[in-house]
Amino acid sequence: MTAQKLGMTVTYDPKIYRTFIQSNTLDVNKPIAYEKAQTTKQQIALSFDDGPDKLITPPILDILKEKGVPATFFFVGEQVSYFPQLEKRMVDEGHTIANHSWDHSELSKLYTSQVIQQLKSTNEIIEKVTGVKATLIRPPYGDVTPAVPLYLKN
Repeated sequence: MTAQKLGMTVTYDPKIYRTFIQSNTLDVNKPIAYEKAQTTKQQIALSFDDGPDKLITPPILDILKEKGVPATFFFVGEQVSYFPQLEKRMVDEGHTIANHSWDHSELSKLYTSQVIQQLKSTNEIIEKVTGVKATLIRPPYGDVTPAVPLYLKN
């Protein structure tokens, strides 16, 4: 098989009758993941994933507002469609809104086109609901695939 001759990994999943071919991606094509940064100030970044949720998110927002603390919320697009008023509140209160995929799928188990659609759909609904374009992405489970930087380049 040509893919194997090129050093690509070829696997077959008999449960779903699919063959997967993984190319060898150079490290330079991998997305940049930040764990720390140089700064002269002592500060932390507070972030939340998987929301919004009508039971948990409002009390969190109340505490953040009371303490005057901004945070970053990585949203699941499907949840945004259910609770648009919470996203609007977050933007109004100065929080950063970001992308956490459409339905919290394991991106490495999806086709590239599906990963791109997960991210694109989420960004579209975030912008539609809040008027703000999400510029950050946190893949569920830290599951970064070559499709994520491919989406970011567009």
